[in-house]
Amino acid sequence: MARKLKDLGVEVIDSVFSYSSAVPRTAWTLIHEPGAVPDAQRAGDKTRFLPPVRLYLTASLLFFLFLGLSGIQLVQVEFVRTGTPWVRSTSTQWQGGGFRFQFVALERRLEQPPDPAILAAFDAASRQQSGADEFDRAVMGVMRDTAKDPSVLNRSLNNWVSRALWLMMPLYALLLWPLFAKGRLLSEHLIFALFAHSIMFLMLTLGALWNLLGVGYGFILALIGYQIWLTRSLKAYYGSRWSDAVAKGWIHSVTYVVFLWGPLLFTFFLFEVGQHTSAAFWGLE
Repeated sequence: MARKLKDLGVEVIDSVFSYSSAVPRTAWTLIHEPGAVPDAQRAGDKTRFLPPVRLYLTASLLFFLFLGLSGIQLVQVEFVRTGTPWVRSTSTQWQGGGFRFQFVALERRLEQPPDPAILAAFDAASRQQSGADEFDRAVMGVMRDTAKDPSVLNRSLNNWVSRALWLMMPLYALLLWPLFAKGRLLSEHLIFALFAHSIMFLMLTLGALWNLLGVGYGFILALIGYQIWLTRSLKAYYGSRWSDAVAKGWIHSVTYVVFLWGPLLFTFFLFEVGQHTSAAFWGLE
């Protein structure tokens, strides 16, 4: 019995330390020699580097854990007054003026007090009856809450994004398929997608740390770092020329962000608005 417990203990310790050493080795090789880790995985070499799914889980866990411990917010919406704020709903659109809003990513929680005039404009629009329905009022209510607390959406956004990525990664791979279809299986694109998202989480963690230190521009630097890695990795993994890697890398990134993440984030916003509407409005009662 003692022997079995000892063997189990040795196995657990060996697993922990081999896992701990594999993470930095895999991450460093991914950055230093882009394409080497996906190539090894595609060739069936599972001893030198962390498997793609485990690396992705590790990178994403470290990112969200860092956000939780540091107080860095994934996304905040900052409203800035430019005139006399006004907001109203019509039968076809939402209108407003006298202010602008901007997205702030990977920054400390914005502490400046909300502008009372902007809050009052959204509050009035959230109670508007003529020309507005329940959905319009719910939208204005969410906007009012966001103007009051720029980080309010993070309470559900973090969980939502972490789950949505399991859908987005196969779509990421599908976007690679027409760009690098020759002689490649879809599973090979999926392996690349897992490593690419792991690198993105690593870059975002470094960007958040950069902002935590007060330097700034961490999110922009993270995106630039990812695009550089993507270009080098496409060249190494797919054997592309530099010109093709640069062009196809930008085509892929723009398509992925604008045509996939854009509608998905808009859907998230509508889902948040839907939490403030009644079941009767959707015909569920």
